[in-house]
Amino acid sequence: MNPEPDTVTAVSSVVDAKLGAISGSATNAALTKSVGGKPKTATAAFFRVVADDSVQGTRDAQYMITKLGAKKVAVFDAQEPYSQGLADTAEAVLKAKGVAVQRFSVTNTTTDYSAIVNRIDKDTDVAFTPFQVASNAQAVAVTLRESGRKAIVFGTDGTISPEFKFPGSYVSNFGPDLTLIPSKKALVDQWKKANPGKTFSAFGPPAYGAAQVLMQATKKACVDKKGTITRQDVLRRIKTVKIKDWILGGSFAWSKKTNDPLNGSFWLFQIQSDGTAKQLGKIG
Repeated sequence: MNPEPDTVTAVSSVVDAKLGAISGSATNAALTKSVGGKPKTATAAFFRVVADDSVQGTRDAQYMITKLGAKKVAVFDAQEPYSQGLADTAEAVLKAKGVAVQRFSVTNTTTDYSAIVNRIDKDTDVAFTPFQVASNAQAVAVTLRESGRKAIVFGTDGTISPEFKFPGSYVSNFGPDLTLIPSKKALVDQWKKANPGKTFSAFGPPAYGAAQVLMQATKKACVDKKGTITRQDVLRRIKTVKIKDWILGGSFAWSKKTNDPLNGSFWLFQIQSDGTAKQLGKIG
């Protein structure tokens, strides 16, 4: 899930723009665009079918302000690139809008949050937890309530899991609930038949989409050349792919500026009293 950007960069560099790499979860913004005045880190052979951290962090922060009325927010990071990128973006947006921010840095192995939570202002409205370990977001939520604090926990992709089940909490994710999209009913039914008793992973549909884009590009190369094709033939056609009935809803097309999806979206979920995540809709 959300592979380290250094890993993605290394793989991208090794293929030297001759083998297309399409990700459904590598969301570090710097992979495909300049961040902080520095050049992008991945080569032109790297693509992703989900929006990046800068989009998610911005929209999450805007939702906290406009919909949750946040005046004070505790922003966590887990000392790794995925978490830090989201935390940095959200913090910048929040501060620019006059929201007071407390920043806390933890590790993925942290299980006791009592000391940290005791440092959070008691009138804090939201605790932003862009973790990759869902149980950590759950631990933050439980500890906040045990301490008498009423801050709402707001997680991201890595926390949309049964392990994060604290009622009233929010989670943003780069994919929707496929069971709510009528056009995906046949696909969902087939998956359930093949995987009895199991539930979807949030990372499955984007991976499906990435594979679909690659297959479409390969098909285009075969049709165009009418013979043996090369890796580079496929690579050249990746950005020409458009998919009308996209796995994540709506249609899919590429941005003209970067190797990112055009108008990439995020969906918002809220944890219900029974611990399930209810989809509220797109954010931003």
